[in-house]
Amino acid sequence: MKVSLKILVSILLFGNVVGSFPDWLITKINVQSKLRTLPNGNIELTNGLISRQFSLQPGFATVDLYSYEKKSSLIRAIQPEAIVIIDGVHYNVGGFQANMSRSYLNRSMLETVSKADPNAFEYVSYETKPIQAKFPYKPARGAPKSIEWPPKGLHLLVHFKPPSNLQKNLNLKITINYEVYDNVPIVSKWVSIKSLSKKHLEIGIETVEILSLNWQWAKQGYQWLQVVPDQPRGTKINWLHEDNPDLGSFQPVLNCGYDKNFTLDLVNREVFETYRVHEILVGSTDPERVGLSLKRLKRLLAPQSQENPIYFHMTNGSSEAFRGVVDQLSEVGFEMIFYSFGSGFDLEQNNLTGLASDIAYANSKGLEVGGYDLIAWTRRTEDKWMAVTNETFGTCMASGWYDYLLDKVKRIRNVANLTAIETDGPYPGYQCQSTLHKYHKNVQDSTFQQSRLQAQFYIELHALGMYINQPDDYFFFGANKAAMGYNEGQFSLPRWIDLSISRQGMFDDTFRRIPTEGWMFLPLLNYEGGGPAAWFEPLKDHLVEFDFALAQYFGAGVQACYRGDRIFDTLKTKAIVKYWVDFYKMYRNVLSGDLIHIRRADMQSIDGFLHVNPFLDQDSKIRGLAFFYNPTSALIEDTIQVPLYYTGLSTTVQVIREGNMDTAKGYNLSRDYSIDLNLIIGAKSYTWIIFQ
Repeated sequence: MKVSLKILVSILLFGNVVGSFPDWLITKINVQSKLRTLPNGNIELTNGLISRQFSLQPGFATVDLYSYEKKSSLIRAIQPEAIVIIDGVHYNVGGFQANMSRSYLNRSMLETVSKADPNAFEYVSYETKPIQAKFPYKPARGAPKSIEWPPKGLHLLVHFKPPSNLQKNLNLKITINYEVYDNVPIVSKWVSIKSLSKKHLEIGIETVEILSLNWQWAKQGYQWLQVVPDQPRGTKINWLHEDNPDLGSFQPVLNCGYDKNFTLDLVNREVFETYRVHEILVGSTDPERVGLSLKRLKRLLAPQSQENPIYFHMTNGSSEAFRGVVDQLSEVGFEMIFYSFGSGFDLEQNNLTGLASDIAYANSKGLEVGGYDLIAWTRRTEDKWMAVTNETFGTCMASGWYDYLLDKVKRIRNVANLTAIETDGPYPGYQCQSTLHKYHKNVQDSTFQQSRLQAQFYIELHALGMYINQPDDYFFFGANKAAMGYNEGQFSLPRWIDLSISRQGMFDDTFRRIPTEGWMFLPLLNYEGGGPAAWFEPLKDHLVEFDFALAQYFGAGVQACYRGDRIFDTLKTKAIVKYWVDFYKMYRNVLSGDLIHIRRADMQSIDGFLHVNPFLDQDSKIRGLAFFYNPTSALIEDTIQVPLYYTGLSTTVQVIREGNMDTAKGYNLSRDYSIDLNLIIGAKSYTWIIFQ
């Protein structure tokens, strides 16, 4: 009896698989990533969930990208591994010519119909290394202590040299990097170019990754493949159709490059490195499953995004006011305070004596201190740092302004012990025509270098131990948090409308964001208008709305910027705040897990979501915690179907209402791993449920 290679690999890795494939989202797979040499001479990078197979002859190329879960290959045709531009000439890196249909890949014919590409960069050798961390990290500020950093897996480096006919003129080395990680169907890829000559070379990148895909994996099909760049600005993920009249159908192509053409001047061992492309073989169109996969990527490669300190935004920067609210925050258990925008805080101030004294006072009360700063490229700085552009004025990040700004942050960190920062910007940056700025040569490389330095800026802040709130997704470079469900206009709306819209925003954004990586906003005082109907002050007069707000944010595991000059005004409001802070700290581990979406808020009925964490330590029985809200003015009784598959529970569940063991009741899970839960929730109220 013949056994196919794919089935054989599955048996070797998982044993004799007779049931469904192990679900990596709720099961610890524990298969080590490895590089295998196959009988045909190809090499295969695999972790038991996925594999990427490469030919070495007649050229180095990806000949298979395979999902064991779907028993499906992604690849239908051969492409180069990258496309580079050197002194204005385009070169393929790897790949080979195959005289066969590009509608599907007949691998049994490849050897007989293939030949080397004489104009492509040639394969030299490969090596493997353990995965190295992009930045140092140890779990802090409530992040799970079980985080493994760097992640376990394997790094494959494949080295190329210029085509034989050009090796005398092109003295450089290109390395294609691949990483595969244990226990997740994720592969990452990037390109490095190193100059080996004293001769200046103009280097550009057309393509970091190009794959001719089978339809179901492409965006044009089911989009079973999710592609995420690690850089939030300047990249371009294109889903195209291959332009070939012989294909007979519309065949999809994934092409990952940059959104603007650029050239870099490399000389004498200088190295250029592209952004990283993260590819997740989800194998599903279900929005929940797609979102959980994207969030697993974030937990894997941006572990600091799981930190979630409870913090306050102080609007009055005077020493007296600051110390007064610090006293309040320490009494109710807050963990951090920010000097908010409009507080008078200046990140770039010269005299730090008073600030250092106030921060020391906060530290003595158990609070870290952070500050807001506008570092957007739209601000005006010194003339020598301004972008030379025909667009609206702005600062060039690739000028000496980068050094100035970083020095200011380092000084305030070291002198005053400021350990958190909220940056408004930098955002994308202008094309700068200056030829005098420190970090770029001319307009051709200006936006690229600004994007690179923005990422480097956050790596530097992270290395200082700073907690970082920022507007863009620099999570793969050490940033901690970005806006979630954020719409500035809503904060001027009446309180109940604001809360309802915010709950909708959290619901939507947590499909792709971990609760801990997002922040919301609560205008205790005036924020861009709206009048008293929008403000939560005086708190004692708006207890129902204030309590509801705390319940929805702490219940979602999403920290809000409580922006004002106090967190309570009476013993009653103090008690409400302390209840929710204590609640969050008690259930922090499960509240930091992913959200499963049950019902989106429509202000007509009960809405809610479910936290799941199937990988909690065995000493914790809790596998899920659900929150349900009734924003209407009438009591509602309803039966809600609660999906429990992603809790990891499979047969039975114990349901406990609001932590009261007297309410404990056992349920048998339906075949779809759900239960029907009867809820009775009063007007403008809520309830929460534990599942174990």
